[in-house]
Amino acid sequence: VIDIKAKIIRCLDSLGIRRGMIMNSILLYLSDVFHMEEREQNDTFDRNSWTLINFITEKKKLQFNSTDCGIFLMKFVLLLRESGDIFSLSQQNVNSYRRELVKLFEARSRIEEIA
Repeated sequence: VIDIKAKIIRCLDSLGIRRGMIMNSILLYLSDVFHMEEREQNDTFDRNSWTLINFITEKKKLQFNSTDCGIFLMKFVLLLRESGDIFSLSQQNVNSYRRELVKLFEARSRIEEIA
């Protein structure tokens, strides 16, 4: 998750793997994009002003298999949108997350049919 205004890059990894290299690559990409755009001469991109947060590994590993990453990703997005607690997620609840997501997709599909 990249928050350009707050200059924060958050990595949400349900496997609990440190992703510092990936976050630094994202920061390098942002720097490249900044320098490609037309800027005033005094504009600079200060990489040191950015905060990189590896959210999940700071607390706990959530996912204990190699198949539930998509479910966790979608649940992360929903919780971030709602300012929810991503640390409340757990592998034990993954089936309830699946059911919740199915209900959301079904509701969305019904809305699109009506429109």
